[in-house]
Amino acid sequence: MKLNFEIIEEESIVGNNFHYVHFWDNKVQVFYINEGKLYTQTAQIYNGEWDNLDYVGERRLLSSDEGITNLSITGLYSNIIIGTYTTNSSQKMFVYEY
Repeated sequence: MKLNFEIIEEESIVGNNFHYVHFWDNKVQVFYINEGKLYTQTAQIYNGEWDNLDYVGERRLLSSDEGITNLSITGLYSNIIIGTYTTNSSQKMFVYEY
């Protein structure tokens, strides 16, 4: 079965390489890169509507690393998010507890 997705609205957050994690309590957390730095924000989803989400609480993660590229969220385990990214010529892993 093939799913076709249609983009109905561009993201209001400035950045690129967006990765979303949807939680059991209908919150969504987005991880993204902006100017080579890793950031995250959260939003509440009401009645299954993903349009016009109000993201709050922008936080910079991994303040010791800059020049971040190739962000990937690789797993969600209980209350732990595991991801990888590249900086300079190094591949790194991060563990984020929410």
